[in-house]
Amino acid sequence: MKKVYTCFCTDVIHMGHENIIKEAKKYGELTIGVLSDEAMIRFNRFPIISFKERMENVRK
Repeated sequence: MKKVYTCFCTDVIHMGHENIIKEAKKYGELTIGVLSDEAMIRFNRFPIISFKERMENVRK
């Protein structure tokens, strides 16, 4: 089975993200990366929720 990786730089997981995840799973074993607060700030995105909370949202 192929390994598939995607990474999110977002606080809110919306339907578009869910569709990306669903589609990616079709191609193999999916791993989702979640950027740290520091990495998000480097991308000029200031986190609203903590890294821990973002990780929990992705696990759901």
